[in-house]
Amino acid sequence: MADIVLTQSIVEDEIVSKLDNTMRVTDVGVWANDTQELTFCGLKWLKLYDEFLEGYLVIDYVDENTVIIQTEVPIVKGEILTIQRPLFFHGTHYNTISEWHNFVDANGQNREDAKLPFIWLKTPTRDEWYGFKSPMSRDSNLEVFFVHWSDWGKLNEDRVNKVIQPLMQLVAEFQNTINKNRTAFAPLEDKGMTKGYPKFGNETPNGIEKAIFESTLGAVKLEIDIKIKRGKCC
Repeated sequence: MADIVLTQSIVEDEIVSKLDNTMRVTDVGVWANDTQELTFCGLKWLKLYDEFLEGYLVIDYVDENTVIIQTEVPIVKGEILTIQRPLFFHGTHYNTISEWHNFVDANGQNREDAKLPFIWLKTPTRDEWYGFKSPMSRDSNLEVFFVHWSDWGKLNEDRVNKVIQPLMQLVAEFQNTINKNRTAFAPLEDKGMTKGYPKFGNETPNGIEKAIFESTLGAVKLEIDIKIKRGKCC
């Protein structure tokens, strides 16, 4: 019998770590003064980072498919560029706050910009288990938050455009990754429910008044049911 793998480990290993973070260049502009215009078929969650892992910095967004980058060498049509995958945390509200505040990057620095964006799976999850003869392991109800910095001093429309919209692209890739991973999951019956928080904080009758993570953040919450397949025994 295969060992039981915790749901949070499956979410991290089979979803977050497998998010498709590649972007193919579909058109290019003239390279001049170490800048170049690049067009893609969608920008995914690039706006949450403003840079590619290859070291190219985005200096302007032309439209929803096109950016201008800084580059010392010209990029060619068809080239594949990559963007960073978000950090992943799991736990209760209070445990996750503590882990996020104490997180240090590979250079040993505790910088807020190095800790954003992040995906938070709220645990414990609700798991309903199948019988011994079923090819399925469990049905899991997930409550997942996709979180990034948000300027609470700006207008709500600005926060929606700069935070919620790119976070929704990350949510979409999360859903797609589940649906494409037929080794670990059954096909999704639906994509779940989302709720955007341009200001991510404690809700009161007057709205959001206090930050949850003691930082001005925005978030999208995804509630989704997934069917996890039974692991194969060696």
